[in-house]
Amino acid sequence: MVARYSRRRVLGGCLGVGTAGCTSRRDGGDVEADTEGTDTVASRVTVDEDHGFVPGTIEIAVGDTVEWKNTGSRTQTVTAYDSGVPEPSAYFASGGSGRELTARVTYPFVGGLATNETYANTFERRGSYEYFSIPTEDDGTTGTVRVE
Repeated sequence: MVARYSRRRVLGGCLGVGTAGCTSRRDGGDVEADTEGTDTVASRVTVDEDHGFVPGTIEIAVGDTVEWKNTGSRTQTVTAYDSGVPEPSAYFASGGSGRELTARVTYPFVGGLATNETYANTFERRGSYEYFSIPTEDDGTTGTVRVE
């Protein structure tokens, strides 16, 4: 199932609570802190303007969650390539865009992760998922999630 977001819902959520409202899961829920002491994030990836995504490629199991954190001083995104998401998997992007074109058009108003902000996505299907950061894609800020 592909999560769909209306522009009004995304902008309203972001404008209503500041940029922290843009940090959410693709199902529309907020990324919540773990209160039981059990970490629900399987892998963490950092992104900044100097090093790109670290690590650049990660391997996880079906149902695992990946969390990206911007550790640089420049705003970054986590944006899947439309062609880099295996069918029939759900598209993912910080800000909740349902397609790559939408993510590109609405950035920088939607989807940006400021310094120390995070975005998380749970991968429900096997495959290789390719993604990038809109502002530094030309500098090679790309990554891959392999779901086994």
